[in-house]
Amino acid sequence: MSDTIPIILLTIFWTPVYWVIGGTIFAVIVFLSMIKVRKALFSFLFSLVTLLVAFGTAFAGIFWAQADTTGCVVRQDVFIDQLSSVIACGILEISLVGVAGFLALLGVGGIVLYICRAKNQSWVDSDHGVDKKGEVFVFDNKPHSF
Repeated sequence: MSDTIPIILLTIFWTPVYWVIGGTIFAVIVFLSMIKVRKALFSFLFSLVTLLVAFGTAFAGIFWAQADTTGCVVRQDVFIDQLSSVIACGILEISLVGVAGFLALLGVGGIVLYICRAKNQSWVDSDHGVDKKGEVFVFDNKPHSF
């Protein structure tokens, strides 16, 4: 029960970090590969996966660092010294689990991106506004010539 607050705080820390950096990476991937993605579905699933991975990362980091931080806290008497020693003793484990969590997020995010691909072709991806029959697409009720 004493690990609840650090897990919540680490989850609050990791969630926006993962969401912003991971979202930027996937936005660049989608932009460069020119694939069509169902954006609302991907956004929802990626946000959910980010929250779950951040919680798992926080839980694993606190669990892994618990042995080292217990030894540090026993040696300190003042609360500020205890807090700084917990951070100093557990930062390596928490950081390593954070990097592993980010790599896991990229892997699961890639699967989510694959699932959220749209099957139909958009007019941007077509042959410059000409369909397979050679007819020009009409947008806004005005024919466009290319």
